[in-house]
Amino acid sequence: MPPLDINNPHITVILARALEDYLRTLQIRHIYCSPYHPQTNGKLERFHETLKARLNLLVFPSPAALRAAMAEFIEFYNHRRYHEGIGNVAPADVYYGRREEILKRRKEQEQATIYALFQCNRGQALDQLRGELGS
Repeated sequence: MPPLDINNPHITVILARALEDYLRTLQIRHIYCSPYHPQTNGKLERFHETLKARLNLLVFPSPAALRAAMAEFIEFYNHRRYHEGIGNVAPADVYYGRREEILKRRKEQEQATIYALFQCNRGQALDQLRGELGS
């Protein structure tokens, strides 16, 4: 099994050594990057930008309301929002191994739709031809 990667831009030096030892036992490689640097941490920076844009639209009456809105958005972002970079499926679909099944179903639906449109257009063309021949 190849080692996994983890990307964490903010970590204290004291915890870093313990974390490195723990990650090494799990065969996970820790990748360092600069905070707020989209070139090395793009996916997380994009998520933060999207979250901030969404939350800045509303005024929250309390920190609890803000936390609830954040939790709701994170659930939406990970389970219901399609992401173009992973084939227009939700991240949870990729994580749980449903991506290929979803893409296959979409392709089958696309083919069925194309065939139905072809049949409809063919029928309309035949009706038009019959009308022209009959007149």
